[in-house]
Amino acid sequence: MDELISRTERFMLQEGMLKKGMGLAAGVSGGPDSVCLLRILCALRETWDLRLTAVHVHHGLRGDSADRDMAFTQAFCDSLHVPCRVFRGDVRAMAEEKHLSEEEAGRDFRYACFEQVLEETGADRIALAHHRDDAAETVLFNLCRGSGIRGLSGIPAVRGVYIRPLLFLGRKEILDAAAARGWDYRMDETNLEAAYTRNRIRLKAMPLLEEIHSGAGRHMAETARILSQIEDYLSGQAAGAVSEVSVKDADGVHVDIRAFRGLHPALAGEVIRQILGAEAGRMRDIGTAHITAVLGLFESEAGRRVFLPYGLTAVRAYETVDIRKEALPAGEGSAMPLSVPGTFIWPEADKAFGGRRLTLSLLTVDKKPQIPKNRYTKWFDYDRIGSVLMLRNRRTGDFLRLPGGSHKALRRVMIDDRMPRDRRDTAFLLADGSHVIWLPALDRISEYYKVTEKTARILAAVLEEEK
Repeated sequence: MDELISRTERFMLQEGMLKKGMGLAAGVSGGPDSVCLLRILCALRETWDLRLTAVHVHHGLRGDSADRDMAFTQAFCDSLHVPCRVFRGDVRAMAEEKHLSEEEAGRDFRYACFEQVLEETGADRIALAHHRDDAAETVLFNLCRGSGIRGLSGIPAVRGVYIRPLLFLGRKEILDAAAARGWDYRMDETNLEAAYTRNRIRLKAMPLLEEIHSGAGRHMAETARILSQIEDYLSGQAAGAVSEVSVKDADGVHVDIRAFRGLHPALAGEVIRQILGAEAGRMRDIGTAHITAVLGLFESEAGRRVFLPYGLTAVRAYETVDIRKEALPAGEGSAMPLSVPGTFIWPEADKAFGGRRLTLSLLTVDKKPQIPKNRYTKWFDYDRIGSVLMLRNRRTGDFLRLPGGSHKALRRVMIDDRMPRDRRDTAFLLADGSHVIWLPALDRISEYYKVTEKTARILAAVLEEEK
């Protein structure tokens, strides 16, 4: 047997990816990684009685080039006698509709297609062509934006129905294997464009790290694998600890402070993460900032509270920290830490905007960004935000920066703009520490955060009616 095929077979068995008679839906873009993946799976097809289906997703972004990729993939799959499901979509329109970056919208679309094929074909698993360098780049990306151990675990070999049989291989190994065997494939020209965050890491950061230390990517991927094992262990330990330190009733979850303080710090954060995820019913918009804020309540005085996504509130009582569904009120100290990207409900206490959906997303800058002129859609220079972004009421010391560089106290802005006195304390705003980024009630943004020709990343904030 070809060494590449036998190594992949061993890896798949080691990770529990392979069993007789299983159905596999493989993502095939036509690039070298996915071509390698499908060829290896076809080589294993007879021995393991595999039922294979290829899935090709046309994102509608690259015109004729994407059409040629699709035609190549269909012909390639035909040559291997593998049925190919093709999906076409307008990812740019999806991104605009959902207020996501094109990267995020494309990923969501791909996974929706995979899930559809899984349901329609009855396949057992979905095979993706991520490799070791992808895992290293993911670690670096998460490290730069701030992450816990879960984000630093990189890309898992197996997560639910998704498997990654090539995760033990590096990009160069795959390209060398294709060249040695004369495999034809397509190259996505957008992989060479630095406009995408992942591409900048791949094209700029990773080569520099390899210069500093040969094998940096391989070592990062191996570290991620070790961290993934640790994370899996902590997750299991935390699941058991949740019932030991907390009680759930109709009013929410009550975490016993004394028992919780006996937990190791590494376990404590995971316990809170699991409680929040269970109460919210999802984890997408719950980030490290939210978990850290809840942890701070265990050392604070009674009465302090933290407002979280999905209408969750954590309140410090005398002997417990209580986590429950509760509307965010108005008043000094009312605040919700926000994660990016994320979707949140603007507090009902703000009568002008209460109940509207606030969507935050990151955009990369093209050569001449068209800044929206819309009261409810604002763009900001994301890299100028120095602390955790907060949704809150006004506080003493709040200010905005005006054109020309001068500062103006928020209190003075409200008075000068003739905001009614009874709305000044109930109006919510986005803030970076004491610096007000956006006050929708007055359609005011700080000059400091405006997008300029030097902006690299844009924070898009959109307020719209809750659906």
